[in-house]
Amino acid sequence: MLKKYNFLLIIWPLTIFSLGFITLLSTSPDFIKDHIIFFIIGYLLYFMAAFNDYNLLKFIWKYFYGISIILLVITFLFAELK
Repeated sequence: MLKKYNFLLIIWPLTIFSLGFITLLSTSPDFIKDHIIFFIIGYLLYFMAAFNDYNLLKFIWKYFYGISIILLVITFLFAELK
């Protein structure tokens, strides 16, 4: 399975993380721990999605779409404007 995998999909998120890490290190080092934690969580979710069978999405895409629309409407209705 890894023979057909596009390894640029591993390199680009690492590059973006590195640029964000360097920027965060120079501007506000207090948030570096959060940045690393969110990167690890996001990378794990990315790999879970990358190696998942996409045929399952044929059956549940409508539910994801509906939930996304509902969440957008809730955000629009209850957003606090400043």
